[in-house]
Amino acid sequence: MVGPPFRSFFLNVFFLLLILTDVSALPSQTFDAAARSFVRKIVTVMQTRGPVALSFRNASALTSAETAAIRLTLERELRGQDVAIVEPGPNGIELTITIAESLSHYLWVAEVRRGEANDVVMEEVARPQPTKSVLPISIEKRPVIEQDHPIVDIRLLEPDAGHTSAMLVLDSLGLSLYEDTGAGWKQTQTVAIQSSKPWPRDLRGFLSSSRDSYSAYLPGLVCSGVLRPALSMQCKGEGPWPFYSPAHQIARADFVSTRNFFSGRLANDNGSQKRLPSFFTMTGARDRGRAVWLFAGTDGRTRLYNIDLEPMGSWAGWGSDMAAIESQCGSRSQVLVTQPGDASAADSIQAYEILDGSPQPVGDAVTFSGPVTALWTAGGNTAFAIAQDLRTGGYVAFSLAIACNR
Repeated sequence: MVGPPFRSFFLNVFFLLLILTDVSALPSQTFDAAARSFVRKIVTVMQTRGPVALSFRNASALTSAETAAIRLTLERELRGQDVAIVEPGPNGIELTITIAESLSHYLWVAEVRRGEANDVVMEEVARPQPTKSVLPISIEKRPVIEQDHPIVDIRLLEPDAGHTSAMLVLDSLGLSLYEDTGAGWKQTQTVAIQSSKPWPRDLRGFLSSSRDSYSAYLPGLVCSGVLRPALSMQCKGEGPWPFYSPAHQIARADFVSTRNFFSGRLANDNGSQKRLPSFFTMTGARDRGRAVWLFAGTDGRTRLYNIDLEPMGSWAGWGSDMAAIESQCGSRSQVLVTQPGDASAADSIQAYEILDGSPQPVGDAVTFSGPVTALWTAGGNTAFAIAQDLRTGGYVAFSLAIACNR
């Protein structure tokens, strides 16, 4: 039994309203033993086997069919304990069951309300063994550049006739253009950022570029300019930051420059607007070919939405930075995710695949000598991770790619 201080934690998660679907083909025996144990705990705190008004909520990444199967199993066990399920009434017992989850297990939470008395019981349920990745993978990590002041984003530029390969680097001082000399990257041009306000301690930024122009998004500023014949920059007040899905949809999010996260107010490129829980970052990925959105919430939960920003599930255990990249390993994209932690420890990045709404780790994590301060998709099979080296205090930009280990 759990007391009131803990009950509010579980009851204040962002619950999803269950939509029942056909579950005739879904085997429920996987949860039979857990359901029997859970219902015995519920009946014990009820202190009577009278009728109850049952409501059911899903705060996990389980599909509606899977949660419906669990509900049917629990209803069967309740009736087996002579507990009748009735419509809500003014004097009856109210039973609210919620399914939550972490990366290692599901958590079933039941709140039993009898007049003024409230009790909460829980059942930890092991997750089924994850589906194996079609192909084993590994993350290839290569250092690109290193410097003393913070780097916030990098973009490789599309090669143009008559020009060498080039790269844009956005950092705390300005924007620089680098060219590939064959022996490494060389800075050829730079422009300073003119900002009237000091940067926040944990500076964040994002670059969007085409062949001849760019846009740079920073706390309280949106800057843009051309790359040729000379690098230029003009800045104005803050504006929404763009995020891209594999299906080429664009969602624009409002950045809270004084708090270093996004407010949750989104505008899709089809003109629709949504208000979601605040988040640190979002990325577009694929779930068995279907385009989806992932959000790293400020509450520590990662939320999964379909391409129309309708909720599909959530889980805990990921860090606040993630980036999805397309690979040639099977038919899926992989999501690169930092580990949860603080800015004083070494970090790592793990690759995941989203399979039927559930995150499955694939391959081994890659480690860094300090915290990862930025992680952005660079397009195609590449992402850039920026890490601070705790030994030197400098910042190193790494390119990350997925390799198929056949």
